Amino acid sequence: MPPYAQRTGRKRALRAADRSSRYPTVTVCIPTCARPEALSATLESWRLGTWFPAEIRVADSSLDDRTREVCERDWHPLHVTYKRSPVQSAAMQRNLAAEGCETDLVIFCDDDVELPPTALEDLLQVFADDAEERIGGIAGTIEGLYHRVPGKWLRRYYHLQAGYAHEHYGGRFFGPAINIFPTDDPGDPLLYRSEWLNTGLVAYRTHLFAQHRFPSFHGYSFQEDVNLSARVGRTHELYFHRGIRYVHEPVPAAHKSDARKLGTMQTAHRWYDATQLLGLTGFQRACKFLIGLSFDAIYLVRARPGGWPQQLVGSCAALWALAVRGEDPLTLAERAGS
Repeated sequence: MPPYAQRTGRKRALRAADRSSRYPTVTVCIPTCARPEALSATLESWRLGTWFPAEIRVADSSLDDRTREVCERDWHPLHVTYKRSPVQSAAMQRNLAAEGCETDLVIFCDDDVELPPTALEDLLQVFADDAEERIGGIAGTIEGLYHRVPGKWLRRYYHLQAGYAHEHYGGRFFGPAINIFPTDDPGDPLLYRSEWLNTGLVAYRTHLFAQHRFPSFHGYSFQEDVNLSARVGRTHELYFHRGIRYVHEPVPAAHKSDARKLGTMQTAHRWYDATQLLGLTGFQRACKFLIGLSFDAIYLVRARPGGWPQQLVGSCAALWALAVRGEDPLTLAERAGS
């Protein structure tokens, strides 16, 4: 080997050793169900990164072995392990994957994302710079998904539901469990303070995750990300990292194909989160949800997405069951998802 190549190799090794001593250790957890092609592409984007986690854990609720076969491929330099989940629930599969995690951080990642090469290093650098451990969680930013500054009428609706005025409500969580994505204006900070985080790509301090964990939402675990992050956010800061932009191409899932069940589960989980996290009860809670349902109905009638009448029927039936009959929201959502 030429002397120059030897010197270059030593410099790279020293830089790697320096980064290893500075960066916190991390485990990545990915829930999946019967989507081996999407999972394979996601693992490949991790493999092409500039830095690697200690382990990637895949929690699978598929009925066949195709996902296991993907995980058993040679993903060097990644260390990929496989866990079979007895239940189909993104929330509970994430909890299963993270059990016994001993690294400094735990990252939750969807099975249908494509990450930029520096995503992990950029996440780890923020935690490495946070000597006082004020930050509890950081999420990446989905390319093209952001909150536009609302017009007059939408801002009035948010004001009514939130109970306070704000320029745009980006990153806020309020009312009948409405969670707003960050804005994406040139003047916005690189680290965007938020009251909630999603789970496409999110990192938490492991001890904080162990204290809270994801809720026991079955099937389509709508708002399980909001539920966990809002609880972590009571004691620690949460941020969206606008410099980490990844592609999320949602692959159709069987448990989201029934629009009526989808409307039921969404309303039930919002009810649960509004009660447990935002403290809404009684008449105030019922009124905010009725106003929210009316607003959603106007949107669905105008936009007419696939299955919108069934989704609206499911939401109305769920609100009646919760507000009038007093049903338990988690029981209602589990029954809808079965």
